[in-house]
Amino acid sequence: MDTGPSLPLSLPLLPETKNWSAEIRAAYENVQHTYDHAVRVLRADGADPTRIAFHVDAISSNALPILEALIPDNDIANLDDNSESLPVKWLADVAAILGCAVSNLEQLGTTVNEQEEHNIDIQEYTGIARTGK
Repeated sequence: MDTGPSLPLSLPLLPETKNWSAEIRAAYENVQHTYDHAVRVLRADGADPTRIAFHVDAISSNALPILEALIPDNDIANLDDNSESLPVKWLADVAAILGCAVSNLEQLGTTVNEQEEHNIDIQEYTGIARTGK
C-alpha cells in the first residue's frame, strides 16, 4: 500500500562525536522503539484504524516531546563546552522523519477508514437486496 514518501527502516544513529550518557541513549532508544513500531504498521497489510491512531499518538505525545527536551539550551551550551547536547541538525532530521511517519500514518488511517466505510455500505446494500427490503 503506497502511504506517501518512503521512510527509512530506522532512525539515524546517535552521532559518534561523543560517548553519550545513559539518559541520552535511553531517550534515543525510546524514540527509536516508537518509530520502529510505527514503520511496522505502515508496512503491514490490514492495519486497523485504532492501531494506526495509537501510533500517531505515540509519536506525537511521546517521541516528539523527548526530542524537544533534547534540544540544547543555547545559554548553557555556550557557557559549557562539555555540555552534553545533541547536534540541532541531527535532532531536526529525526523530527522530520517522525513527522513524515505521522503524515503517512494519518494518510493510511484515512484510507483504511474509507475502505471500511465502503465495505459496510456494500454489506448493508447486499443485505437489503437479499431480504427484499
